[in-house]
Amino acid sequence: MNNDNLPSVFSNLKSFLEIPALLGHVYHILENSYENLNLELSTLYLGNKNSNTGLLAIGKIEQKNILTMLEKADKEFLKIEHKDSISYANAIKDRNNYILKMCYADSRNFSHINWNAHAILSHMNKEGNWSIRKDLNESKKVHYSDYMNPLLISIIMIEYFLNKIVEHNKVKKFDLLDNSLAELELEYN
Repeated sequence: MNNDNLPSVFSNLKSFLEIPALLGHVYHILENSYENLNLELSTLYLGNKNSNTGLLAIGKIEQKNILTMLEKADKEFLKIEHKDSISYANAIKDRNNYILKMCYADSRNFSHINWNAHAILSHMNKEGNWSIRKDLNESKKVHYSDYMNPLLISIIMIEYFLNKIVEHNKVKKFDLLDNSLAELELEYN
């Protein structure tokens, strides 16, 4: 925001929002019993968009859709407030409860070439003509909360999901695995 490049700020925010989405999805995977945990996790770090058709695709693993990950993260986060199953079932029906997904949609609007992005940098002047803003300070003030609120929500969710993942019983069991690489490192040190 300090360099007056407001659209790039929202583009960076959109990318940053993918971190709690990914962590929420990892937690969702841990919470649900999947037959092959490694295969589920590998789609997150090895997947490619259009893995079978893209020109730059490597491998055949299809990546997870970010909107799906946002939704699963939102659902896991809703469980904090809605402990009983009836309250939770009602909460996930209301799309206004999907806070990460809404933040992502808003930041996406500001980072694309559309009305929101144009409104940051330009305005309708007194003569009724569309013109570039000469002073972006007012625009910064107006759009500061559009940026800061999703950023703070992301940081809170990152901390929440990291704690949930680290404390998860399936993660703690990784310590019990026979890991030859870990043994080599112990010998090296």
